[in-house]
Amino acid sequence: MMSVKMNDLTWKELKQRIDEGAAIMVPVGATEQHGEHLPICTDSFFAEEICFRVAEKTGNIVAPTIAYGTNSLPLSGGGQKFIGTTSIDGDIFIRHLCNILQEFIRFGFKKIIVYNWHGENASYCWEAAWQATDKGKNTDAKFQIFTHGIDAFDDELLNQAYQNDFPCWNRDHAGILETSMMMYMKPEYVDTTQFKDEISKEYPWWENLPIRDDVITKSGSLWKESHSNAELGKQFLDFIVEETVKAVLADQ
Repeated sequence: MMSVKMNDLTWKELKQRIDEGAAIMVPVGATEQHGEHLPICTDSFFAEEICFRVAEKTGNIVAPTIAYGTNSLPLSGGGQKFIGTTSIDGDIFIRHLCNILQEFIRFGFKKIIVYNWHGENASYCWEAAWQATDKGKNTDAKFQIFTHGIDAFDDELLNQAYQNDFPCWNRDHAGILETSMMMYMKPEYVDTTQFKDEISKEYPWWENLPIRDDVITKSGSLWKESHSNAELGKQFLDFIVEETVKAVLADQ
């Protein structure tokens, strides 16, 4: 059986998969601080690993991961003040992703799936696909664009995971969701001795410039990571993969 990784294939093997009707999945992440207990690669790691799992169940191919994302927002990623958060401007991100998507259209892919884990990338991923298709005029390829998949979680799972204290997904940056998933998927990436359980003094519904210290934490994690566990991480991952597979197959 051929690898699901595009980079593992020769160009002739890739052509064969395209001719067979395989879709291409593009993992999109970020290089961004995730507190003192998770690595900077967290967003890119999840985007890539979820794509691999979905591709194995759908017969699709996974493109090389886009590991640099758009600028981190203070209320959902801690902002640009942290060492390691290496971001690119939105217009550059759009052109970069747009060029890649245009190449995949040129190759002959009939379906292109963009799977993004970095929340700040979401609207830029849509814009890149919009531009790659000449504002929707080019219908040679069908696009499907995901960010996380976490919005599909039901209240029962959220109440169980967050002990009826769900803060909102933006504020859970490097918190229970990502820490639990990493504890299950790659536990050696999690330094449990560095759990801080910090919560910012303020969490307004707007952003500010200059960035105010009261809306971020010293560690960069925005919620209670000590409530995380690998069993919960498996539940999160299984749910996301299952729902993504359903969505991909329903939109073939």
